[in-house]
Amino acid sequence: YYADFMAQYLAVPRSRIHVIPHGLKLAGHGTRRPAGDNVFTIGFLARVCPDKGLHNLIAAAELLAADPTAPPFRVRAAGYLSEADRPYLAAIESRVKTWAEPARFRYEGELTRAEKIAFLQSIDCFSLPTVYHESKGISALEALANAVPLVVPEHGVFPELIATTGGGVLHPPDDPQALANALRGLMTNPEQASALGLAGQQFIHREHQAEAMAEQTAALPQKLSAEGRV
Repeated sequence: YYADFMAQYLAVPRSRIHVIPHGLKLAGHGTRRPAGDNVFTIGFLARVCPDKGLHNLIAAAELLAADPTAPPFRVRAAGYLSEADRPYLAAIESRVKTWAEPARFRYEGELTRAEKIAFLQSIDCFSLPTVYHESKGISALEALANAVPLVVPEHGVFPELIATTGGGVLHPPDDPQALANALRGLMTNPEQASALGLAGQQFIHREHQAEAMAEQTAALPQKLSAEGRV
């Protein structure tokens, strides 16, 4: 996705841009550990700012909370928070305080690597309803590494990510009702959620290893040199 975008943006031939898939350091990733209390946990892991769309997830959670047929659920968010974006989070937390069950939402703060993996392994699905077009989606890849299915907007890198990994579902962007519907689909169909997560995990562990990324990065200059292109 981003190679196509940059080729157009920079007005260079697409053939001059080489794509090396992102690789993850997979040690520690791999085993999801649900809470076991029959409360579906929706996770958000990204920089806390308007671009990443936490407010869209909060709006969808309000719609789910208003649906008497929706299973019990909670929302847990984590990620970097800049001083400039503290008012954004404060507004969300003030909004949540008006809920009948404010404990449905909690911001876990900024996490270490070990804490991040533990966080991902504690959730039942991963939602990143970005406003802008995501170029990489690293945290989505990390969620999949732990067999956590994705619920992500149909723009940026996400359609490609879902198509290649089979690890989640798409929803129309900036549409809290569509997001709520997609989340409810996984909440009420745990077998589907599990199958999507496992499919994504297998793909990530096969195709997105840090070692493979390093090898491809080292090999590319040699390949271009052999072709007389550098």
